[in-house]
Amino acid sequence: MKPELRFIVNLRWFLSSYDGLKTDFPILPKRDLMSTVFTHPAIPLAIGLGINAGLLSSKSRSSTVPFRLLLLGCLFSVLPDLDVIGFELGVSYWSSYGHRGFTHSIFFAIVCGLTMMHWSQWLGASKKTVFLFLSISMMSHGFLDSMTYGGLGVAFFWPFDTTGEFMQWRPLPVSPIGIDRFFNRWGAYVIKTEFRLIWIPAMAVVIVATFAGWLFAVIRKFRKTRSSQSGPH
Repeated sequence: MKPELRFIVNLRWFLSSYDGLKTDFPILPKRDLMSTVFTHPAIPLAIGLGINAGLLSSKSRSSTVPFRLLLLGCLFSVLPDLDVIGFELGVSYWSSYGHRGFTHSIFFAIVCGLTMMHWSQWLGASKKTVFLFLSISMMSHGFLDSMTYGGLGVAFFWPFDTTGEFMQWRPLPVSPIGIDRFFNRWGAYVIKTEFRLIWIPAMAVVIVATFAGWLFAVIRKFRKTRSSQSGPH
């Protein structure tokens, strides 16, 4: 399908889904919709860099996020979308093993985080830091997907409940799965929206944390200097 027609198809799908309009245009299958893989790493990057920047004034480095762990967190943030392989294997999109199914669940993220604790020494962080950072990084994927206005909901509570859930606030447009379906005007609109609603706030978190870490470091140094000057001579 030509990019121009695909853009019109997605636009008509959005209008028909939310305004109750009927259309005889072909509609993209719901299994073709997701958040972009480029944006999911924004969350672990903001958390990891924010923590590191905020701990500038701390003598302890046990709670920081080393570079290896940060990269792994970015990878974990996109791993849930490996479930798209199920499309080629005949797994139904509506199955709990399909897209936005069990790999997007909180349970799956916790299990993966617990598993990676074994490699905490290689990752250069405490087991607690590895578990929390990687689990949250993977959980963030489902939360972003649940903020899109398309496709099925996210099975957050699998295996206890396979119901697909959405957030009340769903400002993110959905992105087609596949590079060949992404680089068109609709894809550009998706990237622009995600940059405005996700990347800019994520960068703001890092900037604020960096400033806070620098400020606390200055205060700590000032107090130490003042204490040494006011000591006995």
